Amino acid sequence: MNRWSRPLIVCAVLVTAGVLVADAAVSIASGLYLNLGSGVWLALARDTAEGVFYRPLWDGVEYGGTRYFPMLFVAIAALIRADLPVVTAGVTVSMLGLAALVAAVFVLMRRLRSRRRSRPSVPRS
Repeated sequence: MNRWSRPLIVCAVLVTAGVLVADAAVSIASGLYLNLGSGVWLALARDTAEGVFYRPLWDGVEYGGTRYFPMLFVAIAALIRADLPVVTAGVTVSMLGLAALVAAVFVLMRRLRSRRRSRPSVPRS
């Protein structure tokens, strides 16, 4: 890497983080960016917060059920139960997931860097 690579990478990371924070603030304040997918997740979270883990496929009035793994909407439901608004809970869980992803990538990069440094250098012929 040349001397400009590291500052450019840091700048790109900071700009991306700023955009994500601004996007989250707009989403929380206005409810924008809600679509069918987020509506499904938030409906499942609301059901779970009210004590219905999975709706029955047919209850005589409406269809229910899901094919989704419950980790995301159970986490959102926990925040809803803690009296956070639904959209705020969804964005908060999404941002926590993003932070966990960034932390995992950071740890992985550090391990790869330390592994590369600990290898004995092979003389080139």
